[in-house]
Amino acid sequence: MDEHGKHLGDDLFHFQESTLVDSDAVIRQYLHSCIPFPAAFYRNCHLDYSSMVEPCFGSFADGLFFIDLAKHGPIKILSEPLYRYRKHPGQMSTLQSRRAEFRFLMELVRRASPGFHRFVLKRASERATQASLNDLIDQRHIDSLAEQRNEGLPFSPKTLFHKPKLLIRAITTAMAHPKCLRPSGAQEILRFNDSPNENVNLIVFSKDRPLQLAGLLKSIQIHAQSPIDVQVLWKASQKEIRQAYDVVQQEFPGAKWVEERDFNKDLKALVSQGGGYLAFGTDDSLFFQPFRLEGVAGHPRVVCFSTRLGLNTKKCYTSNRDSELPQIFCDEKILLWKWGEATDDFAYPMSLDGHIFRKSFFLAMLDGCEFSNPNELEDCLARKAVSMKIKDTLPVWMASYRTSRYVSIPVNRIQNTFSNRAGNRPEFSSSSLLGKYQQGLRIDIDQTVSCLPNAAHQEFDLFLARPNTLPGT
Repeated sequence: MDEHGKHLGDDLFHFQESTLVDSDAVIRQYLHSCIPFPAAFYRNCHLDYSSMVEPCFGSFADGLFFIDLAKHGPIKILSEPLYRYRKHPGQMSTLQSRRAEFRFLMELVRRASPGFHRFVLKRASERATQASLNDLIDQRHIDSLAEQRNEGLPFSPKTLFHKPKLLIRAITTAMAHPKCLRPSGAQEILRFNDSPNENVNLIVFSKDRPLQLAGLLKSIQIHAQSPIDVQVLWKASQKEIRQAYDVVQQEFPGAKWVEERDFNKDLKALVSQGGGYLAFGTDDSLFFQPFRLEGVAGHPRVVCFSTRLGLNTKKCYTSNRDSELPQIFCDEKILLWKWGEATDDFAYPMSLDGHIFRKSFFLAMLDGCEFSNPNELEDCLARKAVSMKIKDTLPVWMASYRTSRYVSIPVNRIQNTFSNRAGNRPEFSSSSLLGKYQQGLRIDIDQTVSCLPNAAHQEFDLFLARPNTLPGT
């Protein structure tokens, strides 16, 4: 079925045997049919800490699960389908899963019994070679060929001799589209695994929204998995709002609090502090999944690491339309794309809403910008990025997790400088939420972001509860 429940047809796997008697039989089946055991039989998240599942193999991790399972006894194959599988937005395409597939094929070689080893290596190389040639025919660059080599799978001459039409089509495609022979460089960036040993200086902008700010700060406490230094640049337009901010400061004494006097000077003072990385957030947003400073964020060819984008963000809220995902390269955890070839949110690297930057890069971008509020700053940075892209002086790649970890929830709008799209329901107005905060209510993060967002901004209903009833209290 598709993600809406429409039946797409049956695609039954062919099993050579009715019973897989041992691990070698499972390996032989995988070489024959690729993925005969769909992962929907169990949830990987339930087995993350189990030695029987190895997440580094991506969507092929369940293959190793069944190989190990066969060591404990034969696996009987059902003769009829047990269920229908629902496709979903986060599913990997052929190109995106290629690296995991080649790694999995090489793992089959390692796990085969000594007498079966040579046959498995031969068949795995044939399958990898055919996949690489098909990717070339589809003009997906030569990253698959590079991945095959990097994972130690030899190129199979037999595939070329037995599939001459495939070889001819690949050569024809390469001649007609020379740019598909240029390595994208994506895989080299994805392997940039040096985990930065520095704190992230996370600057949060807040004006007249104490309840929503408290929700964001709580979500950081719950989901941050690497050191984060939070600095809040806040502003209150009324006495009772200022008093509410005083309460928020008491709730989160670990953050640094700076009341806005001159936004330009205040911001420049904040960005000059801390380690080598800067991140930004807004008070109407929440982190809803674990996040950390990933190594790829430090690569000099990556302009930013976005926590708000992923394969699930297929809509652009600000433009009120569906978005087309750019050509994406990925490993089992990280996505990479060229922002200059993308559209909508995927083409907007200088967002001050859930993006992580190298500090040296951001300070260079900040130089020469004139601004008096966050919107003007972001607008200046965005225009400067476009200008630098034309001159080819800006890093071309953006990165994110496979699925987003942060979402903006624009249920109200405070500023009038830019007419950004936002909700206008009375119960979520800033004045109404101020009253709820004064009554002791707080945002329930899990209940509010109860499903994976389909955009970087989404108008989720804010679920409020007493602090002693909230998860993580």
